[in-house]
Amino acid sequence: MNSYPLVSLQSHVAFGYVGNAVAVPALQSLGREVWPLNSVSLSNHKGYGSWQSLADPLDVAMGLASLDAQLDWSQTALLSGYLAKAEQGLALGDYIATRPPGFYLLDPVLGDEAPGLYVDPALVPVYRDALVPRAHAVCLNYFEFCTLTGCLAPDALPAALLAWVPATVLVTSVPTASGLALWAKQSSALWRLETPKLEAQPSRMPNGLGDLASALMLDGLLRGQSLPALMEGLADRLFALLEASLQQGRRELDLIGQRQLLIEAPARFTATATAG
Repeated sequence: MNSYPLVSLQSHVAFGYVGNAVAVPALQSLGREVWPLNSVSLSNHKGYGSWQSLADPLDVAMGLASLDAQLDWSQTALLSGYLAKAEQGLALGDYIATRPPGFYLLDPVLGDEAPGLYVDPALVPVYRDALVPRAHAVCLNYFEFCTLTGCLAPDALPAALLAWVPATVLVTSVPTASGLALWAKQSSALWRLETPKLEAQPSRMPNGLGDLASALMLDGLLRGQSLPALMEGLADRLFALLEASLQQGRRELDLIGQRQLLIEAPARFTATATAG
């Protein structure tokens, strides 16, 4: 699967680094051929408080069919992230049901702890019932995991993770007493990795780390990396990039100035196997 071309279906912004605006350059820097489909095009991400829509939301079935005609779909990996409305998710689910790609990684973008849900609530059952069961792997943050599974607290996460349908899952931004944890599952095996929590003024914290995490996870899985090694490399790179961006006082990730960190970053973190 290492040579699979990628289709990335998620939002795009004219300014900033979220959705396809972060996933596409990151994957290209890793040597991936990636073809973007923009579920919605905005002036900037919604973290700024105001934004302008630059185009109508994508007709997902039409977009996928147009690329499917040019690619060997059975040898293509699909990454999906932010969707603008429930109808896009239903169309995506229907398309995958009849024309499954070679590999599908789902990032069910719903929201985060501080703002809560920032998409149409109708997307919640669409992700849960139409897309999660069809995904080979899922990458999501703790808020999104709890929204989709009903997990009520961090200490309930291991059991909820093992009971969830997808075979391969990475959960980011799980709160701990001293920082944040990543949890991952592959079949019946669990791993955990903890990082310190980097602080910034809420209005200055860069967005797009979740979108970047799902892109890096897909790249690692296609390369055949073990899940613990994938977690470690992902945490090393995301932490180093965020740390460098915050040191500069940036509102956006320093994706260009620190692009080497996407390829390799100092080894800092270790994933450990854990019981459910």
